[in-house]
Amino acid sequence: MNVSRIPLLRRPLPNISPALGAAALGHLTLELCNNYLPAIYPVLATTLGLTYTQIGTLSMLSSVSGTFPQPLLGYLIDRQDSRFWGAFSLIWIGIVMGLVGFTHSYTALAIMVMLGSLASATFHPVGVATVSSVASHTHRGTAMSVFSVGGNIGAAFSPLLITAMMAVMGPRGTAILIPIGVGMGLWLFRWLPRGGVDADEAARRRALARTGRIAGLLTAMLITMMHAYFYRGFTTYLPLLYQSRGAALAAGSTSLSVLLFSLGIGSITGGMLADRIGRWQTDLIAFLSLPIVLITFLHAPGWALLPLVAIFGVLSGIPFPINLVMGNESWPHMPAVASGLVLGTGWLVGGLGAWATGFLADRLGLVTALSLLVVPALLAALSALAYSKLGAPHVK
Repeated sequence: MNVSRIPLLRRPLPNISPALGAAALGHLTLELCNNYLPAIYPVLATTLGLTYTQIGTLSMLSSVSGTFPQPLLGYLIDRQDSRFWGAFSLIWIGIVMGLVGFTHSYTALAIMVMLGSLASATFHPVGVATVSSVASHTHRGTAMSVFSVGGNIGAAFSPLLITAMMAVMGPRGTAILIPIGVGMGLWLFRWLPRGGVDADEAARRRALARTGRIAGLLTAMLITMMHAYFYRGFTTYLPLLYQSRGAALAAGSTSLSVLLFSLGIGSITGGMLADRIGRWQTDLIAFLSLPIVLITFLHAPGWALLPLVAIFGVLSGIPFPINLVMGNESWPHMPAVASGLVLGTGWLVGGLGAWATGFLADRLGLVTALSLLVVPALLAALSALAYSKLGAPHVK
């Protein structure tokens, strides 16, 4: 087969530099330590007597604590040595989320979840700013996909690792994350590029500032908010949906891992498509397709659930790198601040969406509450159309 005839592959892929590779591996470690809670919510619901609303509140608290610090952290990261912030965030999240299994109350669990989110709020601006600094415009979507897919892989392995360790060690099996986070944090300090702003960099950023479009940044934030509302509302309750149908804990955990693995496929595909056919166009395709897959999944027979979860994951993964690229291209002179605003507001609304979905599930039923997630998906599609008029200059 002549790959040069395949439009998506005609454009050469970017080189995976040590800095980009380090950012992607750091993202993998971060999400490995931070994405197992939905898989063990059925256990916690039994042992701690949690309601859907309380589980949604955990997600909301995580989002709130990871949201408000991000613009400030991005401002600091844009001006200081980002290696320290990146390394420290991995060490911190490994220790905090590794100690979750030692808690015995809802209050303690909520505190640990909030503390872990601070580390996530710190690492993401570091990673996105690193990608923006090492990738050219024509390959920025694909490079951001490499960074994103690292996180997707870590998130996919997270529930498998922790449920396996808990099967052997009980709740304290979460401690396996402590040496992982500490070890990777120390390693990352060696490979991330040094941050800070010298005179040449300051002049370059002043020049870039003239191309910034605040309307484009705000639209990218709105797209991310609606995407996060939709995605978090679904993934938070996916294992519980399986439990409500009488499935074993392993079935819900497996489904969550399939979702997260396919999310990685969607992320790498989304970046490549965005570099080829355009940012907002790729987003629009994904957001118009997701409601169809969601409604089909909620009413499908048991044998069709895993394939539909995989399709849902691919479509959900497509916008993740694109939204970050659109934010950075709209506000290119402050990449960490832009990523902090895009991710921070997205996490906040995603957490509120998870809480609202749980609140509605307690009153209307889980299937009805999940069906209502089509609304933010369609609003994201409309926002993608708005970005075509308000986005960054010289972007497809």
